[in-house]
Amino acid sequence: MYGWSVLSYRRSGMASLPSPRGSVTFTPDGIDALEDAMEALLHEQKIKTRWSEENLWALIATMTVAASEAANVSEFIERALSRVMSARQAVTIVLLANVRWDSEPLAIGDAVVGKADRDFFELVNRRAGERCTVGSEAAEAWLRDRVLARPAVDGLSPVAVATWSHRQDDGAFRAAQRAAGELVDLCLLMTRELSSYRASSVEVNRPGVRGLVLDRSAVTEFLPGSSRMELVAQPLTVTDLHPSSQTTHWYSADPLPLDAALLSSDTLNAVETAMKPWVIGPRIRTSARWFGEAFFTSEADDSSLALGVAMDALLSGRSAVPGGAMADRFALLERDPVKRLDRRAQYLDLYGVRSSVAHGGRSSRLSDQTFTQSYQQAVHWAARRMLELGSAFAPDTPNAVDTVFDQLRLGAAIWPSEQSPLGQVDPVLAPKADESITLGPCGSEL
Repeated sequence: MYGWSVLSYRRSGMASLPSPRGSVTFTPDGIDALEDAMEALLHEQKIKTRWSEENLWALIATMTVAASEAANVSEFIERALSRVMSARQAVTIVLLANVRWDSEPLAIGDAVVGKADRDFFELVNRRAGERCTVGSEAAEAWLRDRVLARPAVDGLSPVAVATWSHRQDDGAFRAAQRAAGELVDLCLLMTRELSSYRASSVEVNRPGVRGLVLDRSAVTEFLPGSSRMELVAQPLTVTDLHPSSQTTHWYSADPLPLDAALLSSDTLNAVETAMKPWVIGPRIRTSARWFGEAFFTSEADDSSLALGVAMDALLSGRSAVPGGAMADRFALLERDPVKRLDRRAQYLDLYGVRSSVAHGGRSSRLSDQTFTQSYQQAVHWAARRMLELGSAFAPDTPNAVDTVFDQLRLGAAIWPSEQSPLGQVDPVLAPKADESITLGPCGSEL
């Protein structure tokens, strides 16, 4: 049925649709009328928000056949089009690979995350409001067939994420896939000390929608012994000193402790703030996506490029801003004017390495593991400071954000008191008056 969106197919002699009386086709005049109707529908904003052209063609063609069987054709079409144009937000639940969740289910932003069980579905339905809910029969069948049917690994329950979207059919899944990745990436960006949760790119596998991303714990547990060779690299190296040398390389199977990191300190409030529909949100979410790319890459040069994009997203948004102005903006995120020269120098140092890689060079700084850590810390600091900027100055448009930076640069605005938008004084971003900051490699705080 999806072939109906292709002009050559629907005007061929092969185009047909199922009906209670068997396969049916359209006359040439019927195809003309259907195309005119589709052209009108595809200009409707309510349609654009909900449907892809491919899905809509299949739906409308099928509804047209159903209308031909109805007792009152006009009434049927009017009712059917009303449902198509006013479809409620769809709910989609996906399982996550390579994460663990040991806490109660949690509603965060426009999503619900937790162990895939009945409590999870109860919270999903409580949070739905006027949006679609999951019926008990559908929930039980999904848990039985997609969750309980999986062999348990270390007694851990699969982790599920539920999201709502105006998009229907395939678009709903793509929106859920994007939202699940966004949740993980924001957690990585906003968590202060990922290492304290045994979370580093060499200790966990990248999370994602389970099935499209393999859950390494499950694969490792249930592959037969000889098949586990597919999870390990064992190259043969011959040198003058070792005529036959084999080393072993593998990725850890430890899942990311998503709840432990997300529920730590003020990470949850920071992530929720970043997920809100406000002017700073898109900057943070775009930055988080590239921060995630940097976090899970094994190459230092790839990481520096991705962290550079993450920093750009925070400081410039969608605007093109010169490098010197970007350094100024990074420095202006610092409350204390005395420390801004150090912040500016820190940015230029990081940018210099990123620029060298982008132009085909290779900086010796990349061989120092602390450099990447310092770059990550700088992006983390800037992300949290952007949340502070949004709360303190309340810009309501992207241009207004640019104006805030101009006002700070010219002295027309100053940072207000050190009260954090997350409900407390931030011990990292707003040190006490009697505390000093020691700068480490690349100007990062120690």
